[in-house]
Amino acid sequence: TGSNWTVDLNQGSYLNNSTGLFTAPVAGLYQVNVVVRTSSNSNSGINQIIIRKTAASGGAVTTQIMVEFGVNTSMNHAGGSTIVKMAAGDTLKFDVTAGSISFDGNDSWSVAYLG
Repeated sequence: TGSNWTVDLNQGSYLNNSTGLFTAPVAGLYQVNVVVRTSSNSNSGINQIIIRKTAASGGAVTTQIMVEFGVNTSMNHAGGSTIVKMAAGDTLKFDVTAGSISFDGNDSWSVAYLG
């Protein structure tokens, strides 16, 4: 939710802005970061996002980052980061798996090739 899902830099157009799907152009290590905001501090259920990797070969799906806000949380923004080994054609997807997640000017998700 929110109106701040914008792409600042998408060198090579490997991120599909409408689906949130990033496709690795080359094999290597990728730094993945996410910071999100809960949509409400008075939710009756959890709010959760998961960034999942899907292997181009075989289609195995693995969770790389999960951020979860509890019921009636007092926390507004939270994040996570990791380094992911990817093959060319592997994908990363930003999924809201429970509740609602908002982006404002303090939130982002990014993928950077390390080598």
